[in-house]
Amino acid sequence: MEKNYFLPLIVLLCASAVSAQDFETFKPAKSEKVILSCGFETQYIPGAEIRTDCAVVREAGVNGNSGFVIERRNVPLENGIWSTFDIPGTVPGVTYRVEASVRQEGLAKVKPKQGFFACMSVESRWKDTGKNAPWGKGTTHFMTLGLSPEYENIQFQFTARENMNHFLVLRLQSGWAGKIFYDDIRVIEEGVKSTVLLTWPATHSFEPGDSQFVLHGDLLPHGCLVQAKLVRNGKELKSLILKPDVKGDFTGDWGEMEPGEAEMKVFAAVPDTKVLVCSQIFPVRFLKDKRSAEAVTLDRYGRLIVKGKPFLPIGLSTAFQPHDDAWYKRISDGGFNLVSSFGMLRSTHRDPARYFDTIKAGLDLIRKHGLYSDITTAILLDYYRYRIRKIGDAVTVNEKLAAIVNAIGKHPAVLYYYDSDEVPEAFMDQVLAMRNTLNRLDPDHPVMTLTNDPKLLPKFAQLGDIFCYDSYPIVKKNNPRDLKSIPDFMKQARRAGIPTWGYVQAFNWGHYKGKLTPEKFAGFADPSAEEIRSMIFLYAIEGARGFLFFSDPMSEKIRKQSVQYNVPSHPERMWQNLLPAVRDLKSVESFILGKQGPVKLQLTEKMGKCAAAMFENDRGKKAVLIVAVSGQEAECEFTVPGEPSLKSRFGKTENLGGGRYRFNGTGASSDILENQVTEM
Repeated sequence: MEKNYFLPLIVLLCASAVSAQDFETFKPAKSEKVILSCGFETQYIPGAEIRTDCAVVREAGVNGNSGFVIERRNVPLENGIWSTFDIPGTVPGVTYRVEASVRQEGLAKVKPKQGFFACMSVESRWKDTGKNAPWGKGTTHFMTLGLSPEYENIQFQFTARENMNHFLVLRLQSGWAGKIFYDDIRVIEEGVKSTVLLTWPATHSFEPGDSQFVLHGDLLPHGCLVQAKLVRNGKELKSLILKPDVKGDFTGDWGEMEPGEAEMKVFAAVPDTKVLVCSQIFPVRFLKDKRSAEAVTLDRYGRLIVKGKPFLPIGLSTAFQPHDDAWYKRISDGGFNLVSSFGMLRSTHRDPARYFDTIKAGLDLIRKHGLYSDITTAILLDYYRYRIRKIGDAVTVNEKLAAIVNAIGKHPAVLYYYDSDEVPEAFMDQVLAMRNTLNRLDPDHPVMTLTNDPKLLPKFAQLGDIFCYDSYPIVKKNNPRDLKSIPDFMKQARRAGIPTWGYVQAFNWGHYKGKLTPEKFAGFADPSAEEIRSMIFLYAIEGARGFLFFSDPMSEKIRKQSVQYNVPSHPERMWQNLLPAVRDLKSVESFILGKQGPVKLQLTEKMGKCAAAMFENDRGKKAVLIVAVSGQEAECEFTVPGEPSLKSRFGKTENLGGGRYRFNGTGASSDILENQVTEM
């Protein structure tokens, strides 16, 4: 990384009018407003829909007053029970806090299908259609880890969305019996929630001679400055006041520091109004020595760096097979360079005497075929029923992490740690603690975190050095192809300012819908090679710097199901659909890894929805990726500045002359524009 020796002077000149002492006087704004309050004193509640097995009950509340009770009596066990309460007057982009008093009597799992229990949520309806919004766009659960027989106060937040009306849901989920009591429900407007995240250095670890850092702000008000304090053992070492650049980043430099652990305490405030906007603490460390050549890290462009060079992860999710030489060879021959085995740490945990020996043997085999692996520490979290509770004598999460890092953290096959997979908001603190511990124990490997819930961003992104999103939009054969969930989510992810990867669908949803008849299974779609390619390209257009593929066609479960559904050749067919898409990805690898990143092109859309971006590799060559995001037919025109003679690889784009092009396709189709000979 190039060092900017003038940076401290620039920071001083820009922000010298505000002192560290000034920041000490700034206070949060007090702008809370109650928009819904319900104590159940009357049977009639405006905007409420009270359903079967739900009722306002006298003397069921906190102080012997009325309360709201859900008790399973008439509704079958396989169905959920719920009632809804409209939340009036929400404003898009504003965050609200839900408060309630809740208790239970005789609450018990009988036939639960899910691994969590949620007694309350905020859900949404589209304003223009009145239809309920899908879970990924408009639902925020309160994840109850253990309701008490005595009333307890609970709270959670949600942020209002564009074109949505929001409502509160009180529920007893399917498979659960017993009673849940509610009282004193309030929804309170908190205002716009700003964030500041530490996005550099990688693993929050400073190397000798490079003490520069970057903080990325999101939804900060005009005139906002940031104070960054460096604290060690309770003693403040340095304090800087920073102004944002045009990207919303705040860049500073601590100068020469003694090696060791420290904390960065960050405060964002508006000096003109003396309002403290947000604050955050980041554990950091100053390394004694520079990272070794074998370290895996990230550069300032968001690229993974392996053996000193930019590296594009192309990974396949697969079962851990420590003795299957042929399978790993097939993965490598297919163009992959990474395997992600969620159950790797669990696969041998019943053999404690040889626990890490078996894992090391598997990692040796993976590396033998030129592949890398992640280490999925997420499987230690309380969220997972099948979590690993003990590794040898290690019982606490930190003890287990230390055992893992000490045993296999330096194995040459290890690329990164994977600390969460679609965990609910209630578990974010656990994941953050895991991320911080991993950064401390092993600063030579980054941490990747994943969610499928865009409402948790950008806050969720602080759980890793890399953020990954999984979108699996292709479900039924007869459904119109629509990939809009990918750009919608990636827009939210970019707010965090950290490197982003995409998890691409390469599987058939029919394998994950329970026990089906062959006829029902036949209605589910295999993503075609072009559809997989289009999802890859759309992630790339939105800035992804790494790609994982959810598909394990040779797993025992998939093979058995395929036989049961009378399609024994199905696993091989899925595999053959995946390989051409991986080849297409590798053919544009140098462009996706270019320092500049994608430059989106202005489109004139005639039909459907399209996306396109120009990429430039580090040798100055350019290529364009185009995707039909949605629509039975999609057509758009665009100009590529300075490139009048690009050629269409798949024949879907016409050169109109003068750098102008026209793309024609159907939903989830795509094309590449390139020079006559594409450089790798």
